[in-house]
Amino acid sequence: MSQYGSYTRRSELRKKRRMNIWLNGLIGVAVLAILFVGGSMIFGGGSEPVTQNDTNQNEEQDNGPLNIPEADAEDENTEESNSVFNINTADNEENNLNNNNEGNSENNNENNEENNNNDDNNENNEENNDNNDERPETEGNWEPIGTVQSEPFTISFERGSTNWNEMVQALTYATGLSEDEMTLWRIENGGDQKSAVGTLSTPENSNTPYQVRIEWVTNEGWMPVSVERLNSNPYN
Repeated sequence: MSQYGSYTRRSELRKKRRMNIWLNGLIGVAVLAILFVGGSMIFGGGSEPVTQNDTNQNEEQDNGPLNIPEADAEDENTEESNSVFNINTADNEENNLNNNNEGNSENNNENNEENNNNDDNNENNEENNDNNDERPETEGNWEPIGTVQSEPFTISFERGSTNWNEMVQALTYATGLSEDEMTLWRIENGGDQKSAVGTLSTPENSNTPYQVRIEWVTNEGWMPVSVERLNSNPYN
């Protein structure tokens, strides 16, 4: 009995396995069929049979002339115009740039010339200042020139008088100029009755004359005490 029962159970298990295999196979076939039908409906459902009229229309369209829409032609013309405009604009910008560079070069040359002229003027001014600096007020060890005048001394600024001539002699003695080459601009009182200030120059240096201070020494005459080279002539 036990062997018979075991055999029966094995038979039932085999039957169940076979049924499961068949069921799974049927299910698989059904799924494939559904997928096939659905795919056909999705990808081929919108197509319609081609009629003779449609064929004729297609032939007429194929045989007809190729017409370009006006909008496309206008777009092409606009693009060509824009290209020409862009080229002209680039040329104009390049010409303007060249003109600006030429103008800048001319301005730079003018500025350089002005700067060079200013430098030359500055150098000349510096040279003049140096020359003026080389002629400061000096106090020399001059001696009295002597006199024929008697004491008590009385100063006189009358041109051609003895005192006038002795003052002129003292001025030329201090500057080293001779009466023939000098121009006497002025002799004036130096602040008291025993001093005087004279201004003289050569004709070439009339704008930068000498100014000489002289003082009277009793019984010895006029003596230079200082010489100054002026930067301008107050009497010219």
